[in-house]
Amino acid sequence: MIVLIIAGGSGTRLWPLSIPDYPKHLLKINNDKYSLLQNTYLRSKEISNKIYVVSEVSHINYVKE
Repeated sequence: MIVLIIAGGSGTRLWPLSIPDYPKHLLKINNDKYSLLQNTYLRSKEISNKIYVVSEVSHINYVKE
């Protein structure tokens, strides 16, 4: 199975926590250890080794971390 995680957005719906330069999927909301994107990636690892993350180019360095 191939998992595609779409991690994009303008960061406006959860303002002021989420901003265009650092949107919701990069925030550590559910716990203090992992961001929403990291939690999604970890859950995906349970079902597949083929995981792709699609993100806006301006957030790519955060996603790579």
